Amino acid sequence: MKGPIVVGAVLVLSAQVALADDVPEIFSEASYKDATATAATDGKLLIVDAMTSWCAPCKRMDVTTWRDADVVKWVRKNAVAVQLDMDLHTDVKDALAVTAFPTIVALRDGAEVDRVVGYRSAQQMMVWLNGMLAGRTEIDRLREDLAQARAGGSEAWGRRAHIVDALLFQGEDAEALVEFTWLWQNAPNTAAAVRTRLGRLVFGMRELAEKSPPALAAFTALRETAAADVRGDSPDATAVRNWLALNGVIGDAAATADWADALTATDAGIATLREHEREVFGVLIAEGRWRAAGLALRDPVAATRDQGSQLGAYDLPAAGSKGKAPAAKGGSIPMIPMGGAMKPAVPMGGATKKKGTSMPAIPMGGMRPAVPMAGAGNRSAPQTPEERAAEVRRRLTVQFRRQASERYAALLAADRHDEAAAVASALLSDANDDRSRGSLLAAALRADQMGDRRDIHQRWLDELAD
Repeated sequence: MKGPIVVGAVLVLSAQVALADDVPEIFSEASYKDATATAATDGKLLIVDAMTSWCAPCKRMDVTTWRDADVVKWVRKNAVAVQLDMDLHTDVKDALAVTAFPTIVALRDGAEVDRVVGYRSAQQMMVWLNGMLAGRTEIDRLREDLAQARAGGSEAWGRRAHIVDALLFQGEDAEALVEFTWLWQNAPNTAAAVRTRLGRLVFGMRELAEKSPPALAAFTALRETAAADVRGDSPDATAVRNWLALNGVIGDAAATADWADALTATDAGIATLREHEREVFGVLIAEGRWRAAGLALRDPVAATRDQGSQLGAYDLPAAGSKGKAPAAKGGSIPMIPMGGAMKPAVPMGGATKKKGTSMPAIPMGGMRPAVPMAGAGNRSAPQTPEERAAEVRRRLTVQFRRQASERYAALLAADRHDEAAAVASALLSDANDDRSRGSLLAAALRADQMGDRRDIHQRWLDELAD
């Protein structure tokens, strides 16, 4: 599954996922090649748990599913199981076409029998394992579930919203298109449905549109229908969010940027733009519309200060102290950057997953594989809690520099110079180093704003030269 990471190229990983640094005993220490040979010789299945060290659903399965007595008993009787970190075993990842984590693949004599993608409880795993012995595949179950859900009408909206993810992973593009279209047009007016619609559904629709011309055409038609509700300086906020989301689905960032530029002509339009700051700011920066981006910011100084105060939100308590890591000011947990070359950090917490929440598979997107640690074999080398905490802080700081610098340059372009100076000061008060000054200068250069605050920019350049 190739595509951008959910919600604005970042994903909030819950700290409520239990960690397991040790590999469950259900998995053999044999290499993939040797495990394949052993399974063939013994007339058994080969079960491959394709995971990564940073995948939250994978970690959750390590402390639940893969330690369940029934699952362990079944695997020992019927299969050879190996757990492979796909950041390390890229050859296996390519050979098995693994595109999301976790993916559990069953093979017999080197040929794939079936696979499941995403978190599976012990009960769900047993259904899948026993089904294979009876010749019943995951796609068979999926089609049965889909037929039942469709018969349930609008009451089955939530169930169908979960099924569509599986359709996409299984390559059932035509059925996925039918489901995505129905789900979009029939979403109930509840907070949970809104979150699902603007989160998981948008991500899946974008993925499908990228590979399916019929899907792109269908979603473009949905966008055109939605466009009628966003005209004027004060359109309905829900209608705007839906339209903006559909622009993202079909990859039409220019439409969002043009709409935002038009709104900057009036005070009412700017108020509307600021109401949708979260949805439009990153798009405007990517499209080079720096002035509109600067006008879209509601309270950039407070946002920068709050972000800086959160840099230690995932830090561990000092040695010998009691309790959990200090919470960020305001009680919120910041986002962990995941885009580009960064992989998501392993969450710090040890609590179990909240009842009712889902554990979706984590798509690979465009992330670069991690550099293998020394001595790594089939299993990822253990990482201490202190190392994880330091890595999370580093990534939060990288994100902080980038976002604060973009705010700074956008504010300069919008002639909000005092706020721009305050944003730069807030960044440098929490991350006062050459990288931060260089980031501010680079953003100002991209926005063609080096002439503004010329003296300050020259001073930063001199400091970098020294």
